[in-house]
Amino acid sequence: MFNRLVRFPDPTMLRRGVVVSRFPGNLELATNSIFWLAKLDPMIAISPTAMDVSRISGDMSPGMLRFWRIGVLLVLLPGLVIAGGLSVYAARKE
Repeated sequence: MFNRLVRFPDPTMLRRGVVVSRFPGNLELATNSIFWLAKLDPMIAISPTAMDVSRISGDMSPGMLRFWRIGVLLVLLPGLVIAGGLSVYAARKE
């Protein structure tokens, strides 16, 4: 069952004639982990075909897509990390 998810090709890239996994993150992590364990640090990289796969897309309006990319990923998540760090700092200071 899991192999079907790993081998599920990205439809946009498939139309261009390039076969790349729809969800390349786990494969990239495993490959780079093996390179790291083998002390081949210069080989660690994200493949160019994996960079072409859109991470956030679908049938969203441009405004909603902009909200997810800018509002959530660039503002909300880092803001939560900073707020968590400040709260831990304030709790330890007292």
